[in-house]
Amino acid sequence: MRTWYLDLPSPPGEGSFRVKGIAYRGLTHLVTCRVEGGLAAFAAALPTPALQGFFGQPFLASSFYDMFPLVAGSGVLASLARSQLDTFAHQQGRAQASYDVEHQYRALLQGRSTDDVHSRLRPLAGRYYDFGEWDVERAGLNRLRVVERALPIWIMPWFVPMQIGYFSGLMAAMGKPGSTVTLQSFRREGLAGSMSLVVLELEVVMRD
Repeated sequence: MRTWYLDLPSPPGEGSFRVKGIAYRGLTHLVTCRVEGGLAAFAAALPTPALQGFFGQPFLASSFYDMFPLVAGSGVLASLARSQLDTFAHQQGRAQASYDVEHQYRALLQGRSTDDVHSRLRPLAGRYYDFGEWDVERAGLNRLRVVERALPIWIMPWFVPMQIGYFSGLMAAMGKPGSTVTLQSFRREGLAGSMSLVVLELEVVMRD
C-alpha cells in the first residue's frame, strides 16, 4: 500500500480526468482530523515536489483540478493514518456524503420518499467529476443500479471503495442505515490514448 500511489500514470497537471476542488477540500479536512502534524506532516510525506506544490495551493470548490493528485494524496493519507487504502477510501466516501447532506443536498436527500431516489441521485456526479457517464437506475422495489462508464482503470483501487462508502453514507442520511452497497462488476470498455477505460456497476439495496 505504501508504494501503490507511486505507480500512478501521470504527474499533476497532465491528466485528462478532472475533479472539483470540493473533493480536495474534503481530503485536506481529513488530513487535519487524522494526521498528527496536520497539513505540514502530510506535505512532507508526499513523494514528489510536484505533489507537494500541488497541495500547497488553495482549492476553489467550483473549479476543476487534475484527478491524479487526489488519488495519490488519498494513498499517502491512508498510509499516514495507518489504514488500508480500501478502508480509508470507504471512510473518505462517507465523509463526502456527510458533507453533501449537511450542505447543498440536504433538501434533495432528506424528508422525502425513496420512490424517486434514482432520479434525485443522478445530479450528484457532476458535483465532483468532469469525466465518465454516470446514471442511477431502478432495479427493483428497493434496489438501485449505479452505472459509471468511461472511468480510468488506474483509479479503481481507490474509487470503488470510495463510491461504496459514498452511497452507504447517502442511504444512512435518508433513513436507510441498514442498506448495503456492493460491487457488481467492472469491465474494460475502450481506451483513452493508451489508458484502459472501465464500466463500474454498483448495486444499492435499500433497507430501513
